[in-house]
Amino acid sequence: MRLVLIHSDNERYGALARTIAPPLLPVLNKPLAQHQIEEGYDHGLREVTLLATEGIGEIRRHLGDGTRFGVSLDLLIGSLSGDELESLLKHGSLFQEPFIAMAGMTLAHLPMPELAPAHEASGKPISLVRDSTSGADVAAIFSPGGNALLAGQTGRLLEVLRTLADSGHSQIGVVAQPLPHLRGEGLPGLFDVNSHLLRDPSLLVSNLYWENPKGVFRGRGSQIHPRAKVHPPVVIGHYSQVMAGAEIGPDAVIGDETIIDKRATVLRSIVHANSYVGGMTRIENKLAAGDRLFAVGSGAKVVITDPFLLGSIESGPFSYLVDEVVHRGAALALLWALAPFGIAAAIAARRRRGEPVATREVLGAGTIERRDDLNYLPRFQMLTLPETDAPLAWYPGLVNVLKGDMRLVGPRPLSQEEAERSLDDWMLKRFKSQPGLFTLAPFAEDGEHETTIAEMLYAEKRSLALDARIALARALLPFVGKRQARRLIGL
Repeated sequence: MRLVLIHSDNERYGALARTIAPPLLPVLNKPLAQHQIEEGYDHGLREVTLLATEGIGEIRRHLGDGTRFGVSLDLLIGSLSGDELESLLKHGSLFQEPFIAMAGMTLAHLPMPELAPAHEASGKPISLVRDSTSGADVAAIFSPGGNALLAGQTGRLLEVLRTLADSGHSQIGVVAQPLPHLRGEGLPGLFDVNSHLLRDPSLLVSNLYWENPKGVFRGRGSQIHPRAKVHPPVVIGHYSQVMAGAEIGPDAVIGDETIIDKRATVLRSIVHANSYVGGMTRIENKLAAGDRLFAVGSGAKVVITDPFLLGSIESGPFSYLVDEVVHRGAALALLWALAPFGIAAAIAARRRRGEPVATREVLGAGTIERRDDLNYLPRFQMLTLPETDAPLAWYPGLVNVLKGDMRLVGPRPLSQEEAERSLDDWMLKRFKSQPGLFTLAPFAEDGEHETTIAEMLYAEKRSLALDARIALARALLPFVGKRQARRLIGL
């Protein structure tokens, strides 16, 4: 008996089929056609015919003549759908010998001992198998010359058969009965596990390319840390990141612009685009919606209210409480121990210099036509330390993850004296920053096409309390971290 593999165009492949020939799509760490050949070999099938519509050269280079798989392989250009199916119905079988065929990627293990008698009783050369419990068409059994063809494709092949059967075609019968063996079984590959969740991979990822023969799709700009564990088959969307210690797969789809943080696990699941999976999170057999943060340990969804920022996530109520108690206790002890040194350093700094500490509010880039437009731009506050251009190591209330066209505007604001010393007259007219004032600086000489820079700069007078807070921040930073130090000193 011959094994016939049918790989025609199918909308279900989406963007993947435009990049890779369907017989070479990854399943169980190998191309789909190779898996089908090996599965047929285990059932005693030594002769194989593969029908494909594209990628013939690539398929031939990988599969050869089938000798390394222990079979004889014939490679044909074409498909068993559309006109070919009509030819089969009108002029007999395309093959005169007994054969079993697998079509498409839905390789359901149908209960043949139960279906064969029902098919023979129909007296038709072709039968469309219909699940009586759901009414869905799941497979077709062809019997040219009394022999069987099993087709598991849910695409064009079944659409043609369904149309012909519904129109009362005399050569097609319908076998309708419960198919319990289809529930939760079938090929445990990328598009069968959670197949009810993944209808079209192109909705999740795009511009994919074939990285290696181990079943890994990677989008452009994606990054996988060398210490991350990847168990194919997996799909990783473009500009996504898999951090050190993270584990993804098998059967995982990671959408575009998604971060899988350290020691997170995603398997047999789909994570839609623009999501953040925190460290130690485990997502298994789940469909993860997009634009979400997934809390550590619980997998609970948290809506990102600001689509431009990714926030920090905690490790659960109990772990969070322990973490807070330990860190606050350590911070309090260090505060008492270091307070005398901080006060002394503040007094010395106060006597040595009295210049103000500049705190600036920077607005995101955007088109500004009138002063009211400034109210609708995102704002970021940074505290600039004395005698340095570098802000403190933290940004209050936000993580430095920016997307889209948003960016910080301009360098550190110049004082009036610095501007007069360093800028030419024509630049001075167009870029000035004064404490407490918004400055709109047109860049066009004629004023017809004005592009503006908006900054707000205000000065906080130096005081003993502020100097002490800055000194304590520097002292506590190596011991308690940025977050606790910032909370403790109120910066």
